[in-house]
Amino acid sequence: MHSLSMITRTLGILITGLISLSLPAQAENLLRGSELVDALKQGGYVIYLRHAATNRTTVDTKRDDLSDWTKQRNLSDLGRKQSVIIGKSIRALGIPVSQVITSPYCRCMETGKLAFGKATVSNDLAFSIGTEKDEAERLAQALREMLGTQPRAGTNTVLVAHTANLK
Repeated sequence: MHSLSMITRTLGILITGLISLSLPAQAENLLRGSELVDALKQGGYVIYLRHAATNRTTVDTKRDDLSDWTKQRNLSDLGRKQSVIIGKSIRALGIPVSQVITSPYCRCMETGKLAFGKATVSNDLAFSIGTEKDEAERLAQALREMLGTQPRAGTNTVLVAHTANLK
């Protein structure tokens, strides 16, 4: 299995990279490695994760009805394994997670459930590519608000959605 230091390094790179995407001006001041893990153990962070790896042979064909998972790009076997490893790694590092909020797409819900055992769906995390300009702006504003919402004391909130939403 994976060593704890490798898991720490991987999570640090993932989280630092995601934060850097949203806060490029402050990227040089970000915590890394064990400092990042220690901070996450204290809680107070919103962790944004892109869903795990998907089956690229399938595309989303029915975005107006996300209840039909057969019409969406689902997690691949690798993505399911990645999701489980993410959850095990965060638990092994002692990082508390109180809330897991996901996009309504199956790949995001499944990532959240496999990693953390739970997922609360929010339409505000829906895939923003291909939406009308007003809806994309609304989704961007909703995401900014979610990223700025302080988690319960001593815990972290995890958002599972799409790379494009951060851009």
